[in-house]
Amino acid sequence: MDESSSELCDPPLILFLGQVGKRKGTFDLIRAVALLSENFRLVIGGDGELQRAQMLSEELGVSDKILFAGWLGKAEKDHLLARAAIFVLSSYHEGVPMAILEAMSWGIPIVTTPVGGRGGNGRTRGPTGKLW
Repeated sequence: MDESSSELCDPPLILFLGQVGKRKGTFDLIRAVALLSENFRLVIGGDGELQRAQMLSEELGVSDKILFAGWLGKAEKDHLLARAAIFVLSSYHEGVPMAILEAMSWGIPIVTTPVGGRGGNGRTRGPTGKLW
């Protein structure tokens, strides 16, 4: 991570933390970015199929919207969590995702898929949210 915090906050930061690959829905997340015209920056933190994900972002013309940060240490992860506007986890298979629990502890709004124990309605510090 070599970008300053001001660059990560403007445009708004959407954060994904996890294994980069099909099981975590990373490629679908990149495809979703290509459908959006809003101004934001997606940071993908984690290891796995980084080269494949980067190639897909280039093919779809969204490499300027996505930062592939690789595996993050605690300080780097905390730096991003403190600045994230939204946390996203697009998994197809999941048990109890620690990344979501961590994002919740920072009070970050979460967009996720209804797998594992996360389906249905949830309530955290504020209004009820809907998982879909």
